[in-house]
Parts: sequence; structure tokens; C-alpha cells
Amino acid sequence: MTTSTFEKRLIAERYATALHELAKESDAVGAVESDLNVIGELLQTSPDLSKLIYTPLYAREDQVAAVKSISQKAGFQNSTENTLAVLAQNRRLGLVPEMIKIFKKQRNHAQGVVIANVEVATEMSAEQQTQLQTALKQISGGKDIRLDISVNKSLLGGMIVTLGSKMIDTSVRTKLNNLENTLKETN
Repeated sequence: MTTSTFEKRLIAERYATALHELAKESDAVGAVESDLNVIGELLQTSPDLSKLIYTPLYAREDQVAAVKSISQKAGFQNSTENTLAVLAQNRRLGLVPEMIKIFKKQRNHAQGVVIANVEVATEMSAEQQTQLQTALKQISGGKDIRLDISVNKSLLGGMIVTLGSKMIDTSVRTKLNNLENTLKETN
């Protein structure tokens, strides 16, 4: 039986919520988020860990032992280690990346922080980031803003900012596309 993307997200959300609650109870939300950052980075840099998580050929017991070993060597919180072990036991390690995203979103929400996804054509200076945060704080009604910046050279210039359901597109690419469409309409 295959699980839909929506169902996987719901399952990942349950694990993230449980982990967030455990972390709050032990006053270790920051430490657990740090653990999850390490796991996320390892998933991007370690082909062996990715293979362990995404390949169903490994025995359940091997996956549990591996995540426990990684957790202990990295000095993870007990709640992080136990959650990863439960995911392995239930053959759901593939949900780890989604669970990490959801956990971070829950933490930000609990702290009243809003994430602004920003795509830019070139790196932003610290001053530009501060100015953008200030402007977005006004748009969001005074909420704290955390920028998640990625460089996308295809924008040519400008930026695309996504803040909740709002999208602000000031990219040169979009302006050129709009101009092209306008010129086509006049012909």
C-alpha cells in the first residue's frame, strides 16, 4: 500500500508535534532543534545515512541500532534519539526531513516568529537583510521575522519574498516576462 504525500505529511506532523511537546516538557526545544539541524545536515552530506534512511532493504533492527548509535555519538537529547528510534522501528525514517521542517515551523510559531522565504539573484549584505526584516515586520503587523534566503541567479536581479500567503515578486525576470507579455498583446 502506498502512502500519499498528504498522508506522509500528516504522519510527519504527528511525530514533529510529539517531539516538540517532549522538548517543551524538558525545556530542551533549542537543543532538540540543534539535534535536528545536525541530522538534516548529515542527510545532505552523508550518502551512507541517506541510503540507510531511504532504502527499505535494511532490517528494522539495523536502522534502529544505526540511529541510536548516531544519536549517542552526536550527543543528541533523549527525546530526539527516542523519536528517531521510533521512526526507524515503524519504518518511517524517510519522514525525517519533513518532520524537521514541521518541528521548526512549530517552534517558530510558538515563539511568534514568522519565516520569510527570500529568493535573491545575488547574496544580500547584512544591512540589506536588516532593512528587509524591518520592512517585513511592518507588513506582518510587528511580528518577528526570520529570513530564509536562497540565491537564484535566474532571477537576474531583485527578489521574490514569500511571507505566509503573501508573495512579493520584484525580480527582473518577472518584470521582463511581464514586458514581453505586454508587447505580445499590442501586436
